[in-house]
Amino acid sequence: GTDPVLLDYSNRAGISIRGIKEHFWNLGYKRKGAKIPNKSAEIQIIPAPKIEIKPIEPPLTTRDPEIQALLLSDIQVGHKTKSYNEKIFQKRLDLLQKKLVRIAELHAPITKLAIFMLGDMIQGEQIGHKVDLAELERDAYGQKYEIIIPGLSNFLVNLLQVYPEIHVYGIRGNHGRPGKYASLRTNWDTDVYMALKMTLSQYERIKFYIEADEFYQIVELDGWKFFLVHGDQVPVTRNLPLYGFRTRVMNWYTSIGGVEKVPFHFLCSGHFHTRWDFYANTIRCIGNGSFVTDDQWVLNVLGLVGQCCQETFGIHKRRGISWTYPLSLDKE
Repeated sequence: GTDPVLLDYSNRAGISIRGIKEHFWNLGYKRKGAKIPNKSAEIQIIPAPKIEIKPIEPPLTTRDPEIQALLLSDIQVGHKTKSYNEKIFQKRLDLLQKKLVRIAELHAPITKLAIFMLGDMIQGEQIGHKVDLAELERDAYGQKYEIIIPGLSNFLVNLLQVYPEIHVYGIRGNHGRPGKYASLRTNWDTDVYMALKMTLSQYERIKFYIEADEFYQIVELDGWKFFLVHGDQVPVTRNLPLYGFRTRVMNWYTSIGGVEKVPFHFLCSGHFHTRWDFYANTIRCIGNGSFVTDDQWVLNVLGLVGQCCQETFGIHKRRGISWTYPLSLDKE
């Protein structure tokens, strides 16, 4: 019959008798004529390898000061969809402020907030060209002076409670152009920026840098250069703007840079309502989302669902962009 000691091992361990035998054979017991150890038999213990303790630097209790940047674009006040209108715009602007401040708390100290306004702040009123009549909530005058300027004025002034300085950099978008034959300098986006500058002229800690002549602006912050562009200059290839962006960025780098060794380190763009972050050779390119949801344009042109978000990131003196956050506006 089966050895009772072996049977007891099997029952207690939940292992087959064959498995127990193989275990003890592996420990060096002979297969023939050997007795299975009794319950008090000691199991061989293999000592762990020597553990070497290497000193670890404790986490820093202080952080280097940084600049926080915000991409603000494609708000398109006056654009009405089943999930976006003037009231939703204000709710999303309030949510953006709340999330922006939270990021500033996480990465303190922040020396200033740099806001890159990249165009398409309002929808405009070019019916049949850039605007569908069914999606227009009010005319351009109302979009500017009744909605976007009061909204952004409150947004900026309230942020002074958190940021020592706010610098606003503005470039024009395609929705701001009032007509085919209008001057390039005539643009609703530029009007919005100038009206904000005049409205907030009493607040010395808010400064405006508005580009009215060129379609782009190069901004230098802590030694790092940012190329700001709306993005409508870039052709859409294979239903994706990234192909066109890679080529156009390299062309801009050599054409606009001229004799400068490094004309810019980063590119920031709006227009496509789609967030992206990629490198064109050594240039990091960041695309911004939109305030609009259920956007038919991005679905028709790109076949994509746009991201309802705005991008914020940190600028470190030695590292450049040190962290990034897409701030979702259609969810808490």
